[in-house]
Amino acid sequence: MDGFASTSGEDARERARPARRGPRVASETRDSSLDPPEDPDQTTHVPSDPYPASLVGAALDPAAPAIAIGSTLEPFRIAAELGRGGGGTVYLAHQATPARMVALKLFGVRLAAGSEGLVRFQRESRFLGSFKHDHLVRVFAAGDFDGVPYLAMEFVEGESLQRVVRPGGISIPRAVLLVAQVGRALAYIHNRGIIHRDLKPANILVQSDAAG
Repeated sequence: MDGFASTSGEDARERARPARRGPRVASETRDSSLDPPEDPDQTTHVPSDPYPASLVGAALDPAAPAIAIGSTLEPFRIAAELGRGGGGTVYLAHQATPARMVALKLFGVRLAAGSEGLVRFQRESRFLGSFKHDHLVRVFAAGDFDGVPYLAMEFVEGESLQRVVRPGGISIPRAVLLVAQVGRALAYIHNRGIIHRDLKPANILVQSDAAG
């Protein structure tokens, strides 16, 4: 599948296409359309799957160690921590070939090798990796490190919509544009049997050159 590989710590790479400016959505799985004029200077990005349905109900692993900055989890080198929450931690990581930065999400669970949960996670992730939309964050690779599942996703430089609107709100025309872009991303995944279960401003990314 172009742009996606499912691995268990093995090399899985694909050259990222240049990201369009504006917001993108991050989606969650489980199993419509707005169309105003596009403004090339505004883009939202919705993540395809902040928490895969296959991991729902899996016991959290309180002993999961923090990953040291600069350490290597083949084929990724950890550059920085981007954020953490109840479901896991997202790191900025470098992939050598193709040369690119990715957002590497490690989930806070540990699954047995060959377990049904791990197999479902890899199958679900392959499906998400087939998604290609201007306003969806791409999933490049999936696998596990010693039973800890991960997703390697397109890294979008910018801020969450939550931070963008907090200083004083945004104009009505800009709000209409961003909502339309998010709506198109959601329509795309809904038409493929996926429902985003955690859509909120914190999960919508606005690229830095569109944040002003």
